[in-house]
Amino acid sequence: MRPFAAAVLLGISIGTACSGTSSNTLTVNKPSTPSPTGTNQIDNANSSPTPPALTLAERLKKREGRTPDPATANVPLPPIQMRPGPEDTEIGTAMNSEAQIIEVRTFPRSKVLQKIEATWTGPKAKSLRYYFRDGTTRDITTDQIENLANAPVTRLLQLGGRQ
Repeated sequence: MRPFAAAVLLGISIGTACSGTSSNTLTVNKPSTPSPTGTNQIDNANSSPTPPALTLAERLKKREGRTPDPATANVPLPPIQMRPGPEDTEIGTAMNSEAQIIEVRTFPRSKVLQKIEATWTGPKAKSLRYYFRDGTTRDITTDQIENLANAPVTRLLQLGGRQ
């Protein structure tokens, strides 16, 4: 038996058992007194449609105009939890105070790279900050890697200007 038909039969059975009669008629009473606005309450429930969902661009534009909440402005972010990554590296992911995804990948055995921090600035665009073992840093923006965790070290070195 189909679920809908079973639910209808169950509803009729319960209605019959509770009423003590064998009538299969269901009566719905509409409120006779109007609500303060002059319309019935049932009409009000169906009169306001839900607003359409905002696109990502609309949500970002709306967020730009907000002022930060002073109660949460100085709350420290939790530390990034590192886990083993590919090619003998460690990877961690978090979110910064602007609600952007932050990825950190460390290279404990690399002679060139110390770590890379990636900040997602868009759906594909990322801002990368390279920390090299010689103490230098380099900032680049790219859309050529999907995520920092799966990018090959050779590709990351190539993007960072070191081979």
